[in-house]
Amino acid sequence: MFVKPAKEGLIVRDPDEKYRPIPASGKQVKKNAYWLRRLRDGDVVLSAAESKSKSSEPSKKKTKKKSEISEEKPLPSSKGDE
Repeated sequence: MFVKPAKEGLIVRDPDEKYRPIPASGKQVKKNAYWLRRLRDGDVVLSAAESKSKSSEPSKKKTKKKSEISEEKPLPSSKGDE
């Protein structure tokens, strides 16, 4: 989840980064009890714009088309070589 300090000038520390303050522009953090408490207490706000833009980027992983899969030749069997 992407969080930002709720108020300008508010320092919110990240326990996963040796308690360094998160930037005013916000930071992607793990959804855990610490950050949920910060959210509940009003120390941080969720920033949907940044978290959506990062998570909605299309995957660059190449997937094979059905036509490419069907054209692949099967591996030779070792059963007939005995």
